[in-house]
Amino acid sequence: MRSSIKTNPVPYENPLSSINISVDDVGVKEQKQQRHTEEKEVEGAKERHHTYQTVVHIENHQGRYIFNAFNLVQALPILIAFLLDNQLLKGNLLFFIDGQRSLQASIVKAFNWFAPQQLILDWYHLEEKCKKQLSSALNGREIRNEVLTQVLYWLWHGLIDKAIEYLETVDKKHIKSNEALEQLKGQTLRNKDYIPCYSVRKILGLRNSSNRGEKSNDLLVSQRQKHNGMSWSQLGSVTLAAVTALVRNQEANNWFRTGQINFRLVPHPQF
Repeated sequence: MRSSIKTNPVPYENPLSSINISVDDVGVKEQKQQRHTEEKEVEGAKERHHTYQTVVHIENHQGRYIFNAFNLVQALPILIAFLLDNQLLKGNLLFFIDGQRSLQASIVKAFNWFAPQQLILDWYHLEEKCKKQLSSALNGREIRNEVLTQVLYWLWHGLIDKAIEYLETVDKKHIKSNEALEQLKGQTLRNKDYIPCYSVRKILGLRNSSNRGEKSNDLLVSQRQKHNGMSWSQLGSVTLAAVTALVRNQEANNWFRTGQINFRLVPHPQF
């Protein structure tokens, strides 16, 4: 299997000269412009609308920085400005993604001028996608778990072709939805360039997860804005998250005193 692992197309980075970036959208319950006496029912539950913003987490061995924007279109130019202003384009850029096609396409388009970039599909999201698709595709939990275990084994070692070959051997009597099974195979093939050998990355101490980005979502938005009974306008949600980012980036005192920010990596805590 070692020779097969070597064929995985995703290269390994030097963490001392690489920038790890997580980009993700986070939503909170949207504040209504008008209150109505009757709520529209959707499948027996009240319809809920959400307002979204984009959160970006940047990290290397020296420090980290987080910021938010109204959307991805606004976030990516800020990200490019930060990387240029801090002279962080001397090594690799690694984007940890969750499989969202529009996000992948936007990142590739925005950074097509910078060759040392790569996208890494977050292991947790890949695992969850496999669970969801196989639950829809196969009859019964037992066969689902059996197939899932084998598929995840191949994917953990970055052997995409092996995973797809195995899926093609599943007995038809266990299949309840060919469409769901084909979708899983198609999604796996489509992300082939973003699925590394996770097992080797773990041994090398390299990241396999976009959890820093999700943690940033929690710190900037969810902890303050997702309590029972709360709802927000997009402007209010984004503004409050921006103030929280100032504190997290140790920029608050400077901002409130001068209206300026340092726009620099914050050193990792020393323990």
